[in-house]
Amino acid sequence: MLVRRLGTDQYGIYALATGLGAGLTNILALGLIPGIVAMLSRALAEESVHETQKIVGTSFTLFAVIGMVGGTALALLVPVLVNEVLRIPTDLREIARIALWLSAAGLGLNLVFAVFNAIPYALQRYDVIAGRLVGLSLVSTAATVVYVLLEASLTGVMVIQVVSGLAGIILYYLVSRRELEGIRLRPGFDRGTFRRLASFTAFKSLGDTALIFEGRFDQLAIGSVLSIGAVGIYAVPANACQRILQLLGEVAAPMYPRMSAAGNEAARRAVLVTGSRLVALTAAPLAAVLMVLAEPILRIWIGGDQGLLVAREAGGAFRLLAGAMFLQAVVVVAGLYCESLQRPVINNSFTVLGALVLVPAVLLAIPRYGIAGAAGAVLLMSFVQSVPLFFVVAGRVARVGLGRFLGEALARPTVSALLAGGVGFALRGLATGLLGLLVVGVAMAIVYLVAAALTGAIRAGDLAEAQKVLPARWGRLLATSRLERLLRN
Repeated sequence: MLVRRLGTDQYGIYALATGLGAGLTNILALGLIPGIVAMLSRALAEESVHETQKIVGTSFTLFAVIGMVGGTALALLVPVLVNEVLRIPTDLREIARIALWLSAAGLGLNLVFAVFNAIPYALQRYDVIAGRLVGLSLVSTAATVVYVLLEASLTGVMVIQVVSGLAGIILYYLVSRRELEGIRLRPGFDRGTFRRLASFTAFKSLGDTALIFEGRFDQLAIGSVLSIGAVGIYAVPANACQRILQLLGEVAAPMYPRMSAAGNEAARRAVLVTGSRLVALTAAPLAAVLMVLAEPILRIWIGGDQGLLVAREAGGAFRLLAGAMFLQAVVVVAGLYCESLQRPVINNSFTVLGALVLVPAVLLAIPRYGIAGAAGAVLLMSFVQSVPLFFVVAGRVARVGLGRFLGEALARPTVSALLAGGVGFALRGLATGLLGLLVVGVAMAIVYLVAAALTGAIRAGDLAEAQKVLPARWGRLLATSRLERLLRN
């Protein structure tokens, strides 16, 4: 809807503004949130009110300082970005400045109150997390769609984004105040807590800094080398894959506090293997659908002449980005495992390596291959980053055995997805409209589920795990379904 109402130029500005806000949040948070989750998980498990208070107060103070500095710095950089770095048409530069300033305001607010993002994870309150991610996203999306139908203004869209982020902060604050009895949610400082956070985040912050290049450098480079309109076209598949990767990160998120609070190494390894399999089980069919049906998805999703343009120009890039998304997803739990051991240097070293590969690859590929070159560079980065990490965690860190880890966590979901992809490839000619696209997608889903059940990629115990994090009504539905009995047989 944004592409059709705003056009590819303004959508490119929107993608860069929101992307910079999200990327800089990762950088300026300095890796503190995973450290806070790990430390809070232990303090809450030990029922130590004093330790919990020190962690919350110190974290609040650190984020307040970082948020004010970060938001101000981005606001001051806006004129340079608009006038010198990005190729933005003259008549859109004022709109771009306002959008980036609003992004800076949202960045500051999100960072000042970022400690409240960590508390629900430490409490393992996934109902609250799902409520924010799903509920607020639906409200924000609905408000955005209604607004752009009435008024095709990028400024109003950015205001909605900032208000949505602020609403999420308020929700998490209210939950934190209710759940953390006896804890004062206000700034404080404890030197020992600060030192422990600093030791954890030394390498984590380096990895988060690299994430801005992995997640957004390709779009910045396209905007500088090609045009802001090319960013608008590329951002459609790129942002879709980023959203899916974020979703898969939320699938993996419950594993982190479990591994952090695990009483022994065997329990932590078991969570690593099961969590990696569940993420691969989710990522594999999504990647298969996107790679097989890239053009019809883009054409039907965007619609109209803009849909034809995006499908023609970005179909190849979509396939490459879907492959990159899958590679990054299957090692998410492995990265969380390293951080649960307080060894973030392992996974974040590979994140930095990926960024070092991505930057020159993007700059070399874009002038020759356009946006497909940028997507290819992202795929190369994902391979260089993910494959070695998978081997290191399996063989040296967790010592679960490469054969076992590869066989249980990755091979079976991948084989099932390849079978579904073959069916989709054979039927792709039917996807000329929405109905045909749905038919092909459903056929792929059925083949994947059957293959996953037959190969053991899906197991009866997975339903029991799902019951712990799904709403109670869905959990009861799973518990009484024939599917569980079928899988057990």
